[in-house]
Formats: sequence, structure tokens, C-alpha cells
Amino acid sequence: MTETATAPVVAEPSTAFASPLTLILDEERTGGRNLEEALFLSFTADLGFFEEVALGVTQATGARVTVAGDVSMARNDPRSVRRAGRSYLAGLAYAHGAAFHPKLMVLAGPEHATIALGSGNTTLAGWQANAELWTVLRVDGEQSPTAVPELSAWLRDLPEKVRFSAGVPQALGRVAALLDQLHRDRTPTAPQVRVVSSLRSPIIDQLPQGPVNELAVFAPFYDRRSMALRRLLERFRPGRFALAYQPGLSDLDGPSVAALLKKYDGRVISDNDQRYRHGKLVEWVSEGQRWASGRRRRARRPAAHGPVSPPPHRQQRAAAARCPTRTGRPGDQRGPASLRHRSPGVVSGGSTAGGTGAHRRNPARTGHADGDGSGGCGQPCTPGRSRQRRRTELRQHRVRRRP
Repeated sequence: MTETATAPVVAEPSTAFASPLTLILDEERTGGRNLEEALFLSFTADLGFFEEVALGVTQATGARVTVAGDVSMARNDPRSVRRAGRSYLAGLAYAHGAAFHPKLMVLAGPEHATIALGSGNTTLAGWQANAELWTVLRVDGEQSPTAVPELSAWLRDLPEKVRFSAGVPQALGRVAALLDQLHRDRTPTAPQVRVVSSLRSPIIDQLPQGPVNELAVFAPFYDRRSMALRRLLERFRPGRFALAYQPGLSDLDGPSVAALLKKYDGRVISDNDQRYRHGKLVEWVSEGQRWASGRRRRARRPAAHGPVSPPPHRQQRAAAARCPTRTGRPGDQRGPASLRHRSPGVVSGGSTAGGTGAHRRNPARTGHADGDGSGGCGQPCTPGRSRQRRRTELRQHRVRRRP
């Protein structure tokens, strides 16, 4: 059964949120120079984009700035990157046999902190062109989410599994110490919110066991035989199952997906929005509560290093890792709202059904060299373009940016 998703009716949140840049601008406008650390972790980090758009306003908050991305995706143009190593620390990460795939921003000071975990790379595509998912946690006043110490522990343990360039492990330690201090002095809140990662074990093994009443899934990428989706269905054993995809944009294996839909009596929601949805989402309903898990990776067996927190089922809503909600159905026709984003190796949200392999890139098949809808330069691109055309466009983009 195939349905066409209608445009969702999304209630505007109290604070509109478009990307991490929104949070940085809010901090600069309201907080003065009260931050100590600003940390950005990403699979693809376009330093030229970051310097042009975000560096100045981030430094205006008083923070020491660190940006780190996967070493295999480092393609920065020296003509557009002028301040790396002088005004901020630009680091590289190497995850042996996998990919360094978290999407995380932490703005932390002695009195408060803002944390954004999501699916968007530090690129123009990830922060503006794509439809991404973000989970926002705030430590302020007298309260701190219980997920904060889980995140700080992940930051502290990360250098044990991932090799970083000089200075990055120290920056991770400083941010973790700030978060621990802030949480220690405040009342824990939101105990239902969790941050899970693939640092020690596959994320899918940390998800609850079924059966569940309903399961809804979205991811921009699936592995060749839909093994991650199969594992997810086997674990949750849903009474009802819905899968959303974007015709012409989602990368999936049709026969294997069709077989799973038939086996689990699932239905397909066709999302015809032309904006590329790079977020990943898994939603399930159990005992009258809705839970969501979102991530930064694609629906493939590998579970890359990085924190995974279930994102909001609405694109601009800041929800948290495994957090319960009580509105709507995961399989209803809210389309772009209800199920459109999912993640890799674990539930959905960058990712979806986690696994144990290494993250594989297939730009020739997807047209997305950095996995976020951009051709490696941070600019949005259309799936299916030839490698030669992407190389030509990348060269033209670099020429245009030449000062």
C-alpha cells in the first residue's frame, strides 16, 4: 500500500530552530561573552563554510572553538580556509575500520550549556539546504537533563577508540569536564531521554525489545539487502509498520524493501517534497507511549562512532534520545513530519537499524560524496550525477569562492 504524504501542519516551537547556527546566534545575542568552549564534531566539516558563516559569531561568545571531522572527508580549499590553526582548532578524526560520523555541537560555559545532536554535517547542505533532524538539550538555571553525563562520558572515552589530531583530545576533555560540573550542581530532569552510542556496542543492541504496537521508519540510505531494516523489524516485531521515502532521492534496494513490507504487512508513505531529507528517524508506539530515536548515520549495518539520540519526529522540534511522546501515530499521513528521518546503524535518525560493520561510502550510487547531499564541497547536489560532472562542479565552486 502506497500513500502520498500531505504537507504536515507543524506548530511553531517557542524558539524557531533551523540549524546549529540558530543556537549560536541566540547565544551571541543573549549570553554575551560567557562561553568557554564551542565544540563541533562532524563527518564532513567544510572549514571554508564554517569560517565564513559561523566562526565570527561563535568567537563573539568568548568560546574557544574546536572543529573536527572524519579524515577521509577532509577536502578543504586552502584559498577559502584562512584561519584554521590560528583562530580556532581544526582537527581530524580517524576511526579504524569505520567512519567518524557524529553530528554534535556543544556550547558550554560556567553557568549554562546548549547541546545539539543531529544529522547535519558542518556544511552548507547540513546547516541550510537539507531537511535535518536535531535534538537540543539545555543546561540552565537549576536543571540539567540526565542525558548530559552520558554525553560527557562519551566525549571522555572517544579518544580510546578514535585517533585525533593534536589538541582535539584535550578539547574533548575540557568540554566533558564543563558538562560534568554543570550537571553536578543542578537537579536532573528528563530521565526518559538517553544518549546512546556505538562506542562500546552496536546501538541496535541497546534498543528495547518488541513487540510494539507500531513502528515508523525513514532514512535517506539503506544497505543493499536492507539488512539494517530487517534487524530493526526483527527486534521490534511491530503490529503495524510504515516506511517513508522520497521518490528519486531515497537510496534503497527495492526488492528487499518490498519483501519486508509484505512480510510485516507494512505500508509505504511517498514523500514528494523536493527538499532532500538527510535526517533519520525511527518511531515506535508501546503501551500507549510514543518513542523516537534519531541519529546521524544512514540505515546501513555499520554503526559508526558517535552519540545517538532519538530526534524529534518534527523537523524543527527539539526532542531527545529515547524520549516518549503521546501525540499522533507514527504511521499517520503527517509524512515529512512523522516519519521522514532516520539514522544509520541504530534506530533511525542518521540514522536506523544499527549493526556492526564499517560505514561504507558509495557516492557513485547515491551522488552524495559526503553522505549529506553535497558533493564533498558542502554544496547541495542532485543524486545520480556522474563523478565527472561532480568533479567539474566542485572545481567551478572552488573558482567562484577564490578571493
